Amino acid sequence: MMARRTAFLFFLTWLGMLSTLLTSPVAAQSWEATATPFSTDVQPDWLHEVMPEAEEFGEKQGDPPAWPAYRTNPENGERELVGYVFQSNDVPPEERGFSGPIDMLIGVDTDHNMTGIKLLDYVEAHRRTYGDFLARTDLLAQYRDKPISDDFQITRDIDGIAGSTVSIFAISRGARNAARRVAEAYLDYDPGDPVQEARDARIIEEMSQYNWQEMLDNGMVRQLEMPVPGGQNIVFSLTYMGHPALGEFWIGREAYARAERDASAYLAGDEMVLLAVGGNASGQFRYDQLRFSQDDSPSRMITADRFVPAGNADTGMIEGHADFAGAIVLPENIDITRPFTLSYRPLGSVDPYTVEFQPVGLGMRLARDEDVLSEQEIEEILRAENSWVNQLMEDPPWGVTPWGKVIILLLILSLAMVAFFRKSARLRWITLGATTLYLGFIDGSFLSISHITSTLTQGPGFLLSNLPLLLFAAFTVI
Repeated sequence: MMARRTAFLFFLTWLGMLSTLLTSPVAAQSWEATATPFSTDVQPDWLHEVMPEAEEFGEKQGDPPAWPAYRTNPENGERELVGYVFQSNDVPPEERGFSGPIDMLIGVDTDHNMTGIKLLDYVEAHRRTYGDFLARTDLLAQYRDKPISDDFQITRDIDGIAGSTVSIFAISRGARNAARRVAEAYLDYDPGDPVQEARDARIIEEMSQYNWQEMLDNGMVRQLEMPVPGGQNIVFSLTYMGHPALGEFWIGREAYARAERDASAYLAGDEMVLLAVGGNASGQFRYDQLRFSQDDSPSRMITADRFVPAGNADTGMIEGHADFAGAIVLPENIDITRPFTLSYRPLGSVDPYTVEFQPVGLGMRLARDEDVLSEQEIEEILRAENSWVNQLMEDPPWGVTPWGKVIILLLILSLAMVAFFRKSARLRWITLGATTLYLGFIDGSFLSISHITSTLTQGPGFLLSNLPLLLFAAFTVI
């Protein structure tokens, strides 16, 4: 009787909350805007939801397909571009959720910030039980005005939903990667960081000065050899792999990217220890026999979400020293800069084998967040990056260089110079024919009075905006 009364009271409470939600104008409007339509047939109003600053949108076009967004500049009254809106399924590969891809409508502005996300369709397993459980205002609001250069890692810069980690990861990583590709295509977004690239190069350079035996001798790699019945053995090789450059060095870029992706999907962890498994009984390895502990704390079993595959050990430094590799993702309460103990009990053994591990050398410096570059080196890199020569190379005033036209024009101008200095009538006629054919009929780029008047009225910027025209004009004047 008591259980029925409790259930009935709970039902009344839930019904009252639902009634309040549906009858509140603000709540109803918020729910209507956030609710998933479960359709990829994009409606005009949806574009404004993810790009509120836009006043109008152009036609969907380009590669990848996107809607350009415009508004009126309040200072000069001119129409200006504010960003692009696109569908995630138009920018493959899509990040897979628990049950499949999650289709989204995403906006990115000219400052490379994500302006909003609207879920269009998904088939996640929890939907059968909880309905449209991803349509949460507090969840989707996190992506508004968020720089696409951020990590988008759950529990770090994105708050997730309990029990839906894989789904939130698919939204976060999928939206981030798609927005970056669209920004690269249309908004001159450069994901490269010259300082970080220099750091990665320095890390790989320092690591490459050691061979495998030297790494065993200096403790960069710790090994644990365990005999198993039948005269066979399993050999563990452990090393710190909590940095992308270390991951690339040890197991290769692709294998590390897969391991980092799986680690982020479950735990948003980046403190990873490489566990390479070798020996003639490596096929008997089972991750659920691994345990770790630190100080006097009880040992904890390494569960499936704390051990992620890291390839077949056929690339990187680990090649030839193991049969396959995995990454142990350490929980936040484990201090990677202090020793911790890893234990493993092979099948058929009564007692576990243990090995103590702690990063040393460069690994320890990286674990402590020490920079491998000096302040002077960073200043020099930034100075070179911001130099006028580099700026001219990266963002020339003439925009995208039509190298085909430039090369043909340089050949014609070189031919003209040779004919001029050699005083050869034959070469002059050949030059005249080539010039007339290409510039007169194919390209139509002869200098005319309109070029002169445009230069006088608009200034030298008119010539700077077109490299072939600039070359032709400079050659003519000289």
